[in-house]
Amino acid sequence: MKRYITMALLIALAVFIAACAARPIAPPSIQYNEHTPKCLDNKYTYKVGNYYILLDASVTMASSYKNRVKLTQAKEMVALINSRLPDKNINFGLRTYGQRIAPFDDETELVYGIAKFDKEAIDEVLGKITDPMGRSPLIYAINAATEDLKSTKGKIAVIVITDARKIEEYSVRAGELMRRELGDRVYLHTIQIGNDVEGAKTLEKLAAGVGTGVSVTADYLRTDEEAMSRFMCFVFIAPDADGDGVADDDDWCPDTPEGMSVDAVGCPTAPLAAVVEQEAPAIQEEVQLAPEVKEFLQKKRMVLNVLFLFDRWDVRPRFHDEIAGFAEILKRYPDMNVVIEGHTDSWGPDAYNEVLSGKRAESIKQYIVEKFGIDAARIRAIGYGEKRPVADNKTFQGRQLNRRIEAAIDFEE
Repeated sequence: MKRYITMALLIALAVFIAACAARPIAPPSIQYNEHTPKCLDNKYTYKVGNYYILLDASVTMASSYKNRVKLTQAKEMVALINSRLPDKNINFGLRTYGQRIAPFDDETELVYGIAKFDKEAIDEVLGKITDPMGRSPLIYAINAATEDLKSTKGKIAVIVITDARKIEEYSVRAGELMRRELGDRVYLHTIQIGNDVEGAKTLEKLAAGVGTGVSVTADYLRTDEEAMSRFMCFVFIAPDADGDGVADDDDWCPDTPEGMSVDAVGCPTAPLAAVVEQEAPAIQEEVQLAPEVKEFLQKKRMVLNVLFLFDRWDVRPRFHDEIAGFAEILKRYPDMNVVIEGHTDSWGPDAYNEVLSGKRAESIKQYIVEKFGIDAARIRAIGYGEKRPVADNKTFQGRQLNRRIEAAIDFEE
């Protein structure tokens, strides 16, 4: 008798699962809204040449959040990001994960690209992603994405869109391996659909481990146009003051004349004199101080625009010019002593952050001493860790501001 009851229950369960699988989730009604990010009001260039989405299509995305299916919200978020990208020669890839039914079915699939960005084609692909099912193997998707992106050139923005439920901690390790394989040209960002607290913590770790990524919620991005604009500018857009197509942060020659051919770091491919004739400015008897130098002398303190990779303290080449500018101040005022201060956000243990910030400050000190011949006795390096925040550590933007290097005139005897 028990055997018959068990068989009846199994049959009923099979019918229920089949009914669920047969019920398609309607694709989102996507309407592109061409709002332009505010950072595009001035000269700009793409921060990345490759844009890649990892879209969670697992069974947890079949549930609802705020009375709407999560997968529908996730696809609409992809469309929302795409609608705000200006037309540009950027490559795009879209990979889903989940949707495994039989034991040998793929758990992750590249459904678009990597190919030239095409809003209409991507819209069509999104409409075909239905019936979320299977587990949430983000680790496999990240590993597959790493292989997909190895053949690309230029910087990469990877965006994971997920509800972060049942997400594996191993995914953080996979992100670190992605960074190791692709180097500092890859940045990973996350958008959470829903409000799973533990999942949100894992996503923050994941983004922090792959470049200086941002971890936000879809609720935040839908707050207002300003929120979406900030996200787009942070992930995709970089200022390009001289309009040569090389972002200011990577531009070693920031004042290249308009129309001049430049190389990968923004410097002329031909000698400047051969391209443009310019009259040399007359030498002024009174040397004019740059605005930032005047401000430093007045306030006795300045922030050095030097950023570090996650858990690293080596000085990257893109920030050499920033440090060189500060070294010039030390050369000009040989009697001035300074202190280099390292600061972090509140992520991680206090003691560890204090040590890390000290190593970063010491790294900059050593660079100035070795590169510019400044007497080491004139520079002190101190790590304050998270003790002196200048912004709210509860927000991504605040944490980013708190991870900083400051230089101050040292009045200690």
